[in-house]
Amino acid sequence: MRLALVTVVFASLALSQDSPDEKLQFEVVSIKPTVREPGRGLMMRVEGGPGQGDPTRIRYQNLSLHNLITIAYGIEYYQLIGADELMRVNYVVDARMPEGTTKDQLKFMMRNMLIERFKLAAHREQREMPESVVTVARNGKMKEHVEQPAPAAAETPKDGVRKMQKDAEGYPILDGPGMWIMGDRARWRVEKASMPMILSQISGQLGHPVKDETGLKGEYDFTLSWVPGNNPDAAGPDFVTALREQLGLRVDTKKAMTEVIVLDHIEKTPTDN
Repeated sequence: MRLALVTVVFASLALSQDSPDEKLQFEVVSIKPTVREPGRGLMMRVEGGPGQGDPTRIRYQNLSLHNLITIAYGIEYYQLIGADELMRVNYVVDARMPEGTTKDQLKFMMRNMLIERFKLAAHREQREMPESVVTVARNGKMKEHVEQPAPAAAETPKDGVRKMQKDAEGYPILDGPGMWIMGDRARWRVEKASMPMILSQISGQLGHPVKDETGLKGEYDFTLSWVPGNNPDAAGPDFVTALREQLGLRVDTKKAMTEVIVLDHIEKTPTDN
């Protein structure tokens, strides 16, 4: 489905958001391409920064340029237009910043880094895209979190790589919170999560904005199983159906205007450290 395009002039708003103060720079920054090992997956990790254990240092491990741009603008992945191919190239970013740096200042530092090192050029627009509203259906099944004894730690294989196991229906068996997709089966396990956290993940799976009209204020545990959308012939519920049948969460979708960042130019190889 092709999305309709509407261009909007943002005037002073665009100027303030897209012209970061050039003085907001990292004290030191190193950018290195990820070295991929044959047959091994990549673990993406974001460490450090304001409000974290090491507020004057960040280490972004194996993040794509797409990831870095969304962090710099504070947007969701689907709000970045024209950058799909950037998800295939990954980097390790190490940077230091002055004490007292705020989260907003860190975003500007990231943006300045991308402009300087990757020659980033982008602009804001509004586009029409799907928007979903999540409500509690009549058969609401969300269960609030109950503290449980910590499970015994799983034994780590000698090669250090744990192999995902499947249940009788072919769904991955998760021994802790997380989401895993194996072929035509997907499972998502949540523990002690608020609705904003849950809605963020739902938004990521749907690929468009999601509004919370559930009225749920607690913290919740659940396990959700579904068939990913790229496997229409596999037996099992799709993601939206699974939300309704297994959790009692109803998803209604309509069209709405959403602000996006449109990529005009970027280079995949950064300038030297």
